[in-house]
Amino acid sequence: MVSIKELAQRCGVSVATVSKALNDKSDIGEETKKRIREIADEMGYFPNASARTLRSKRSYSIGVLFGGDRGTALTDEFSRRYSMLSSLQWKSGAMKSFSSIRKWEVTP
Repeated sequence: MVSIKELAQRCGVSVATVSKALNDKSDIGEETKKRIREIADEMGYFPNASARTLRSKRSYSIGVLFGGDRGTALTDEFSRRYSMLSSLQWKSGAMKSFSSIRKWEVTP
């Protein structure tokens, strides 16, 4: 995985400049943004979701619980929804972490 520091070094600019370019900030010239983005694509750079979560203090996580009588948490419906959510999270850059449970009980 390529780090933002490695990307900045390859581009010959600071980490702050790379961050601003990738986040489309207005104080970076369009030509610089374009060059940084092209090099980022070449290097296979993508933002580290954990670092972004720590920095922004937002996880962009989606929690979903499915229940059923089939004896397993991974039903056909769950599979379809998992695929849909995975696609949405991939596009948004959010992390995906799914867990399943066999049975849950609610106690007052």
